[in-house]
Amino acid sequence: MEERPLLLLLLALSLSAQAPQVPDLAPSRLEGQVVDAMQQPVGNALVVAQLDGEEVARTQSDATGTFVFAKVPQQFVVVRAITATPDIGAVQVDLLGETRGFARIVLMPARKVTGVVKDDSGKPVAGAWVFASPSDLAALATACCMTQGDANGRYELTHVAMGPVLVRAWAEGCTTFDGRADGAGDVSLDCVVKRGGGRSHTIVLTGASAEQAAAARLVVTARRGEVSAPIPPPWARLRPIGEGRWVLSGWPRLDALHLHLTVPGATVSPARHVILSTEGPTTREFTVGDPPSCLRGKIAGTAELPAVGLTLVVQPLQEPLNNAVRFLTVTQADGTFAVQSPAATGEWFALRTLSPTAVLQGNAPNPAWFLAEHSDGHRWPLSLQGAHTIRARLRTAKGSPASGADVTVFATSTALGTRHAIGVGTTDANGDVEMQCLALPPAIKLDLEVTGPHGFHATTTTPGAAGVTDFGELPLSPAGALFGTVQQKDGGPAAGVRLRVSRDPGGERDPRIVVTDRSGRYQLTDLPPGDWYVCRREEPFATQQRAVFAGRTVELSIRAK
Repeated sequence: MEERPLLLLLLALSLSAQAPQVPDLAPSRLEGQVVDAMQQPVGNALVVAQLDGEEVARTQSDATGTFVFAKVPQQFVVVRAITATPDIGAVQVDLLGETRGFARIVLMPARKVTGVVKDDSGKPVAGAWVFASPSDLAALATACCMTQGDANGRYELTHVAMGPVLVRAWAEGCTTFDGRADGAGDVSLDCVVKRGGGRSHTIVLTGASAEQAAAARLVVTARRGEVSAPIPPPWARLRPIGEGRWVLSGWPRLDALHLHLTVPGATVSPARHVILSTEGPTTREFTVGDPPSCLRGKIAGTAELPAVGLTLVVQPLQEPLNNAVRFLTVTQADGTFAVQSPAATGEWFALRTLSPTAVLQGNAPNPAWFLAEHSDGHRWPLSLQGAHTIRARLRTAKGSPASGADVTVFATSTALGTRHAIGVGTTDANGDVEMQCLALPPAIKLDLEVTGPHGFHATTTTPGAAGVTDFGELPLSPAGALFGTVQQKDGGPAAGVRLRVSRDPGGERDPRIVVTDRSGRYQLTDLPPGDWYVCRREEPFATQQRAVFAGRTVELSIRAK
């Protein structure tokens, strides 16, 4: 499970709420593979795709671990896999602007957490929602297990990841239980809540017509530090209690709530409300209208690149919501646009087109992006340039399609010697990758780098004519493999342990997070040759080093101190 650099977040596209006038986006085809901690395919795993906490598709992996969803919304989805062992794994996939995607899910060992949800007088609380998710790493937090208790308050979480886990119980009209179930074994945990003691927050929409209020949608994101916290299903698609009124009740005191409200066909201010963990019951207001906080601009087109009807996407750059909220809009006949801003005044936003033919003349390291601080009432003058598409077909050393390979394209200035990533992608089941909506600065060469379970490759070329660079069919060189076991002090297997693997002792270069299986084993099969450093994440100074060679497997085992 790789931790991506922040720069690459700017190159991803995700969709949280659709803005007015944006045409419907055709569903994407999502393919993928489920593998275990030893990178071996896992058959008969249940694979579920979720959008905003709700299931949109499900299937089973075949004997090769492969799964296919024929139709998934072009949005930011979570894909989760579980097995009867039990094991669990999950990834986030951004499909906006993509007709085809690929997801590789690496499973972690899981266990059961059972108990009773009861109130402070000892009486059971019927129908409470109970959920558990890893609390130590944002990349693992999506591996969430959730269930609803029975009439007697009993619950059973069947797939709780081993390691540091946050367990919560939520019931309407009650405080929320907030506890932990660390370790590797099954846990019995009773969840005590207080009836009538939960804090409630009221959200009000003003200035909206009855039709707008009925179509409005409140998006709630809960965060504890840098880790996204799961929310109960009743909050995922929160229903209003009246015209333009919502109530959030019973949330624990340690989270910050980020609230965004969208109304089709209208703009809303402010960009968001944040309810801090220290705040008591409160009322927050959103207003429909034509506010000065709206993000506005005009794009200057040309005869060859008209600025009418361009789909634009805007996202915040303010931590911690870089990829949490996106808004779309379409330019008018004169090239003007107005879209609800995802950033408050003084906060940074990023703007780009989704057009395969015309992109903005940006000011970011990736030149397709325009970055700026949002300013109320300001109108941004922008220009277009021709979009570029990059294609490649990756093959394994044996000639078969290299699916699930990570592809990064860099633009290197031949005059200045600067080098910036301008596109990232993942090969599909056929080993193909296509990156659209790119902007190329003048006088450059293109460097393509490939890593993944099938091997690695690096090549350089000059941009192609007619807006397309096709690297053609590229054979991958075998990668190096690193495997080993992690033991406890007594020599027993350390299951569910997080390992940090990187190219330097400090964990800064090409970091990956690996979770051991229930036998304490791990394996990475996608390492380019060179020195690699491994440590238990909780023991960063106990780093061990191994040299990895192409096509060879090296062992590195660790014993707890």
